[in-house]
Amino acid sequence: STVQQLGRCMWIIACRLLKLPCFPVSESIEECQAEVRLICKPTALASHLKKYCYSLAQPPLARWPQSDPHLQIITNLMWPTKEGAELQGGVRFTRDSLLLKDGGIVALDWAVSLTDQQGQAKKDHHPGGRFLGLHTSNPAIVVIIPNALGRVTPHLLQLCYQTLQQGFYPVVFHRRGHGGCPLTTPHYQEFGNTSDLVQAIAYLRSHHPSSTLLAVSEGSGSGLLLSYLGECGSSSYLTAAACISPVFHGQLWFEYELPWLHHWIALIYR
Repeated sequence: STVQQLGRCMWIIACRLLKLPCFPVSESIEECQAEVRLICKPTALASHLKKYCYSLAQPPLARWPQSDPHLQIITNLMWPTKEGAELQGGVRFTRDSLLLKDGGIVALDWAVSLTDQQGQAKKDHHPGGRFLGLHTSNPAIVVIIPNALGRVTPHLLQLCYQTLQQGFYPVVFHRRGHGGCPLTTPHYQEFGNTSDLVQAIAYLRSHHPSSTLLAVSEGSGSGLLLSYLGECGSSSYLTAAACISPVFHGQLWFEYELPWLHHWIALIYR
């Protein structure tokens, strides 16, 4: 505990010297054991989830250093990218490149197999097969949307691994210029612009009409998924969707001045 307190004090001093905003750290046990709140109508489903879902009964707030946003970003950027970490995550990918109406190109990376520690494929997954979990000839397709930098983080690799184990068929959606996808247009996809995702979803639906479509986004990538759900509504062709750590206030996110260190890290990464 003393070492942790000393490390936190040194980190606060370093943030002030680097002119990075400092974030409050919850130290009280009461805060760390705060109850999870479901923002919804008081329904029987909400009560059932709160009572029987194990993860919702756990303390939702992390202590320092896991709770510090700066350390989260730095460790995330230092972690190997998908190309260097896919075997560590136990997942192999194969790519489909999709040509869009305006000449742009987006990529769909299909998680096609699980691998053991020696890199040997344990089981292959292809649309139309029968897998553990769903026991159906048409497994559900999970569209995974990375963050605004297009990084396939270790969390998304783990998600691909778990969905394959459960019998789903995950595919990572890479925007134009992201994930090694060639940039053939003079612009990126704007934040919240759903035109590329609409075409990708239409492509998946036309090629796999019997498969249920699901979607999961992470971090700043949730802006794209939330916009898609809001604009398309019941015409989204998605049976279910989840946003992990979403940016709810997109306008404030853009108007707030980005710390210089994060600005240069993002610029160098791009």
